[in-house]
Amino acid sequence: ALLDQVKHRAIVRVFEVLPQERAVVMEAVHGVTLRTVLDVCAHAREQVFTEAALEVACELADALDQAWSTPGDNGEKLRLVHRDLKPENIMLTRSGEVKILDWGLARVDNAEFAREATGRVHGTPVYMSPEQARGKPADQRADVWAFGCVLYELLTGERPFGGESELLAVSAILNEPHRPLSTLRKDLPAGLDEIVARALAKQPQDRFQSASE
Repeated sequence: ALLDQVKHRAIVRVFEVLPQERAVVMEAVHGVTLRTVLDVCAHAREQVFTEAALEVACELADALDQAWSTPGDNGEKLRLVHRDLKPENIMLTRSGEVKILDWGLARVDNAEFAREATGRVHGTPVYMSPEQARGKPADQRADVWAFGCVLYELLTGERPFGGESELLAVSAILNEPHRPLSTLRKDLPAGLDEIVARALAKQPQDRFQSASE
């Protein structure tokens, strides 16, 4: 019902909520996830086209900003945060549209809704922000971090913070710098290194403060 209030071409649509059946009628998206795209490219030893990666990134940023800034029924911003943005939850349709799926871990910061208890860790370890990994409240800047991870992977085929286990990945997220884009690809447009680096800043105040920014 919450997601039904947000309308954006890159957010999977909710048509109807059926409380008694505990069911939601949603848009059927025909396409593949970004994980499939990345896996196919890796198998073929090819890169995602840079222009395509940037088109996807722009759509993601615009959708995340819409989720944050859409007014709720009380007139306040919903401040909806996905908290689990990753290639598995992003689809490309046959016509080239981008769709963000699986808002099951989303958090809302609006007086109309009950506040969530803090101290719990939500998200996929290799894509969660440092504050999420510490169990702290996550705002839109956590989605900006995940956006940076997805963009990095689209451009390089590698995750910015990897490891042989989720524990090592979280340790890297908390303590280690990511490898600059320019060390992996020399052909990328100037400025992308700075954009990704700012999105992946360890401290939320050092990142872009919104997806629209």
